[in-house]
Formats: sequence, structure tokens, C-alpha cells
Amino acid sequence: MEFFRGESGTYLSVNILTAIVYFFMLPVMSLFLVQGLGIEPGYIGVYTVGTATAAIIASYMMGGLADRGVSKKKLMITALIALVCAALSFSVLTEFWQAVLTGIMLMSVGSSSITLLLTMIRSFAERSEQNTTQVMSKMRSSVSLFMVVGPSLAFLCIDYLGFRSNFTIAALFACLALFITWRYLPEDNRAVTAQSSQEKKGRLPLVIYYLGAIILLASLARMSYMSAMPLYLTEDLGLPTTLPGIFIGIGAAFEVPIMLLAGWLAQRVGKVRLLMLSFVFGQAFFISLQFANEVWQFAAIQLFNGAFFGIFVGLAVSLLQDHAPNHVGKSSAIYFSAMSAGSMLGSSVMGIVAQYYGYKNTFFVSLTTVSLALVMLSIFYFYSQKNIVFKAEYT
Repeated sequence: MEFFRGESGTYLSVNILTAIVYFFMLPVMSLFLVQGLGIEPGYIGVYTVGTATAAIIASYMMGGLADRGVSKKKLMITALIALVCAALSFSVLTEFWQAVLTGIMLMSVGSSSITLLLTMIRSFAERSEQNTTQVMSKMRSSVSLFMVVGPSLAFLCIDYLGFRSNFTIAALFACLALFITWRYLPEDNRAVTAQSSQEKKGRLPLVIYYLGAIILLASLARMSYMSAMPLYLTEDLGLPTTLPGIFIGIGAAFEVPIMLLAGWLAQRVGKVRLLMLSFVFGQAFFISLQFANEVWQFAAIQLFNGAFFGIFVGLAVSLLQDHAPNHVGKSSAIYFSAMSAGSMLGSSVMGIVAQYYGYKNTFFVSLTTVSLALVMLSIFYFYSQKNIVFKAEYT
């Protein structure tokens, strides 16, 4: 119970509240753009590319400022203010160009809250002399626990109250996260004294970018599915609007115990091996989607989805941070940038493929990219073990 008290509990609260905001916004965005604003699926990529590109730039800048000792708390407050404004804007806008501007100007800055939280949580774990991998896994699994009901409530809210009410609720949760951050989150400027001037100016090792590319591919696979799934179920199969949220919740329910177990297993078998296993689960999931036709079948295969994403998201950021211990902010930014770029490409490819070949065929894109991620990670593991190309240490 100590994990839920004191400083740890404060970080956990902000982490969960921020995640809830995204639960009410991200899973429904493709549905909002197509059904709420009446655009063609192919234009989803325009919004996603603009927003994700701006988010990558904002995240990297915020991570760099955090590494140089700028108050992480103030940066976090700035990001949360932008997130509140973005949610309120989505609740009132009526045109697609307004959504694009909101995404580029506000959601991009708000999204950097993820990078900042990852940096602050890692710093907290090191400061309190806790196992960083387990702390990150616990934080992420707590978020996944709320993801069991979060997206389901979002789709339910849209079904009964509409998009405007859904985004207004997201804004209220963002305000609560903003208040707790301002009132209770401690200051942490450790980077100012923890790094020498040479370390501050040093570049990230190339292995970070290679691992970032792998994360990008896995994120592309995940986001292509997440963008297509609500539209595939509601428009192609004619299923109720509430079902996509229920399936996301079921997948999250599987994620929680798997994520906690992954944090424990990583110390014994290694992060890379577990990540390779997660990609195998991803392959099984995307193949299964081609054969699922009934509601119970979609629910059952969420076990594969939960294992894939639970292990992947629980360990990927720790792996990056381990390889750049003096640049935790920048490595966290690389992680977020890779996830954002994957989301951008996944939504864009999904929109194009869906418009010409149907929503179901977008799942082949997911299968292809997660398979490529597995190949690249296997190469990384092989050469790391042989100590030929990469010099890596495993915990």
C-alpha cells in the first residue's frame, strides 16, 4: 500500500488522471472526425500527421528543457493547461480545419505531459532508490486498470450524450490533474547538479534511435488497429457504438497483470527477450482479427492484444532510458516521439487503405509492421549478445 501514498501516490494520481483524459479523446478521435465532422477516412491522416509532427517537436523540446534543469513541474503545468484548452476546443468546434489547428497548436503541447511524467517518475524511482523497471510497470499497469472502463465510458458517453459532452468530461479530468500537479507535485531539478556540462552537451547513443525505430513500428501496428477497429465494427459489421470501448477495456484488463508480471520477469530473463515475445503475441492477435466475426471472438482474442501491448508499453521506455541514463528526458522524448510517429503513420495508412480496400485489410498493415519490429529486435538481440555492433547491458 506504500506505493499509493506520499510522493508516489501523487505521481500515480496525476498519471491516472492524465491517462483518463486521453481515454476520453484518443480512442474516439477517428470516429469523431468521420461521424462528427463528416470527413472521408483518408483525411484522418491529415489530422494525425499534423498533430503528431507538432507533438514530436514539442515533446523533444520539453524533454531537453527538463534535462537542462528547467522546472519539470512548471513544464508539466504548461502541458496540462494546453490539454485543458484542447479538450474544450474539441467540444465546440464544427469544422475539420478547426480540429487540425487544435491538434497542432494545443494537443501537441498537451501530449508532452506524457514525456514529462515518464521523466519525473524515473527520477522519483532513482531518488527513492527503487527498481525503476518495476516502478514504471506499476505506474503503467495502474493506468491500464482504468483503461478497462475509460474507453468504454467514452464510447458510451458518445452514444448517449454526444461528442461535445465527451470532450467536456475530458477537460474536467485535465483540470483536476492540473490542480494536483500545481498543489502537490514536488519540484525536481536534479539534472542541474547530476550532470556535468559535457554530459549535458553529449549526444544520445545511436542505439537509442535504432530502438526508437522498433518502437515506432510496434506503435504503427497498434494505432492502425486502434483507428480502424471502431469504424470496422460499427460501419462494416453494424455492431453497436459501445462495443469498441468494451473491447478496449477487455484488452486493458488483460494488460494489467501481464504488465506487472513483465516488470518482475524482466529482471530474470531480460527486457529484450520479453519484448520479442510481445511482438509474437502481436502477430497472433492481428492474424486472429482476420478470422473473427462474432462478438465473443473479438473479446477472446483481446488476450493476445493485452499480452502484446502490456509487455511492450511496460518495458520499452525503460529499455530506452537504460541506454541513456544521463539523458532520461531526451530518451523519454524519443520514446514518445516514436510512439507519436507510429500513431501518425498508423492512422494515415489506415485511412488510405480503408478508403480503397476496406477497414479489415488495415489489419494486414499491423501484422506486417509488428513482424518487421520483431525482426529488427531479433537482430539487436543477436548482435548485443555477440557484442559486435551494439554494447548493451541487460537487467
